[in-house]
Amino acid sequence: MAEKRITTVDEVMAVDENADYILISRGVQRDLRRLLLRRLPQSFDLHDSVTDELTTLAGIDRLLVSDEGTPGAPQKFVKLATLRSFLLDLFDLHDDVPAELTDAANDDRLLISDEDQPGDPQKWISVKNLAKSLPGIVTFEKLTDEIAIGGAAGITITHSLGRVPVGFQGRLLCKTAEHGYAAGDEVYLPLVSNLQQASSRNGILSWGFGVYDVTDSNFKVRSPSGSSRAPLVPQKTTDNWGVINMAKWRFGLTIWG
Repeated sequence: MAEKRITTVDEVMAVDENADYILISRGVQRDLRRLLLRRLPQSFDLHDSVTDELTTLAGIDRLLVSDEGTPGAPQKFVKLATLRSFLLDLFDLHDDVPAELTDAANDDRLLISDEDQPGDPQKWISVKNLAKSLPGIVTFEKLTDEIAIGGAAGITITHSLGRVPVGFQGRLLCKTAEHGYAAGDEVYLPLVSNLQQASSRNGILSWGFGVYDVTDSNFKVRSPSGSSRAPLVPQKTTDNWGVINMAKWRFGLTIWG
């Protein structure tokens, strides 16, 4: 039989690690042994074997994973784009964010996609700036027991709109039944252009209110009646007017812009 040399042995282009063997010369005796391919040492150290750092990731970049759902748990790669989609699918607003925020502050942040910029980058926007960019949204409500609204000097109300309001709505809220109204009823008030008083009607126009010195953070509001006069309201079931007991009502004010 002709002697075989390593240079005369046919080269194998593919191997089966579970069936193929390699020959090794063992120890000082130089005796030949066979070793199953899958028995070869598989030592790998991330710190020593991979020395280059990747500082910018792309969707086509790959990660090594063990496919535990396939017999033998073969090692495969997964693209970052695939992993991203998988992780996004795992997120559920209802389950992953169980705490409700019931009173948002000006500096609280919301996630938003900036569609006007190339690539639609995701950014955050504060509640205050979101309110400023959405005209017509009711943003502030004031309730006070000061029915007469401060007399001639009025009262200063600070708001969180961040710009000059474009609209105001005042109302009287019934706390205790009076003049046919039940607790919880509301009488909406007109915004008057001047603060004139009519002595023949106990200061009415006192069922209207005036707003002035309006800025992006506060304004003044007052009733024409002055602090010593109670407003008049139309009685609920008749065509008469009645002077309210101020302890039985509250003044409410909503602004928007």
